[in-house]
Amino acid sequence: MNNKSIVALLVVLVVIVLGVGFFQNNKNPTGALKIGVIMPLSGELAMFGDNVKRGIEIALSQSGLNEKQVQIDYQDTEGFSSNGSLTAFKKFMDEGTKIIIGPFGPANVLAVAPTAKNYNDLTIISISNCDERFKDYNGVFCIYPGITDQVESAIAEMKKNNLNNVYLITEQSELGVEVENILKANSEKISLSGVEKMVAGRTKDFRTQIAKIIATKPDV
Repeated sequence: MNNKSIVALLVVLVVIVLGVGFFQNNKNPTGALKIGVIMPLSGELAMFGDNVKRGIEIALSQSGLNEKQVQIDYQDTEGFSSNGSLTAFKKFMDEGTKIIIGPFGPANVLAVAPTAKNYNDLTIISISNCDERFKDYNGVFCIYPGITDQVESAIAEMKKNNLNNVYLITEQSELGVEVENILKANSEKISLSGVEKMVAGRTKDFRTQIAKIIATKPDV
């Protein structure tokens, strides 16, 4: 199991175990604690949704809890879709769900969060990088460090290994621009020799881009 899967598993264990004690008002008519999961289980990024689902199943098994105590309801966003996330979220709200794992990624979390403000006692454990904008929503939590922390940690590791010349391959998105700007802001530590921006979901084979990058002989 990779590091991201382990992190997701630990978060799910905390949600499930603590949830039994602290979210008694979220029980359905059968007496079980209900947890909604909003994940891409098909289409683009299904691999990540499947990993989270596997982590939940392992967490339930290790917790010793059964279906009479904890009920997990999965909603598939069918890819990286803000509309799909919002539709799934509204379904859970109509059912009175108070604990949600997901959505996946900051863009989808921010699509859901404004609506979440209308509901009391709601906890959202997003499978997402931490985003400064999440601070506006008390019930929204994240499990990965923010982009700035991640990139600056990578820069520190590069410097430790005397790697200075960096070529960035990223997506054509707000996130990609943010990563590029962080690298540029650290120009006294590393040199950004080039940037290749991809359109998310359109490029399946990166060999041409990788060959182009290698030809520039970057350190990283």
